[in-house]
Amino acid sequence: MNELFQRFLSEELNEGARELLRTGVLSAQEPGAVTCIREFNFNLFDVLIDFETRVVVVQDVLLPETDPGSVMSLDEFRSLCGI
Repeated sequence: MNELFQRFLSEELNEGARELLRTGVLSAQEPGAVTCIREFNFNLFDVLIDFETRVVVVQDVLLPETDPGSVMSLDEFRSLCGI
């Protein structure tokens, strides 16, 4: 786990953010759902979930756009975030 994602976990991921992410992931996985990409904007970090490729990108909103952020699988993200 890289430093950026550790900061996301400690600085941003509270119960409210966790529930928002959990709801978004579960609704995208319901039968008949057509969600391909979902973006969540929090105070310090943005989370982009690509459900087709099952990849999650966590970016620090205060860093320049040239920073690629932290990339991981959806399964790893769910496990680390407890969703």
